[in-house]
Amino acid sequence: MQGRLKYLASQTALSTVTVTVNELVGYTPPVSPSLSTEIGRTFRGSIEILAQFGKGLLLIAVALVPWVPLIAIGVWLLWRLLRPRRLG
Repeated sequence: MQGRLKYLASQTALSTVTVTVNELVGYTPPVSPSLSTEIGRTFRGSIEILAQFGKGLLLIAVALVPWVPLIAIGVWLLWRLLRPRRLG
């Protein structure tokens, strides 16, 4: 193990590290958005969320369509079993 540690120490001593630095020419720091810009972004985000919600409801409705007959039969059977009986 000592030999391995010496080998690794000598290898790292001979290592070369190259660092490249590039300057961004014409960089301007970001500016805080104005109140009207934030209002517009918030409104657009709200509309997008509302559209996604509507899309989700539509997909749920489409997914439930094949189950409607089974659910209807189950509700009908429960209604028949739980309704009060009339004496003849």
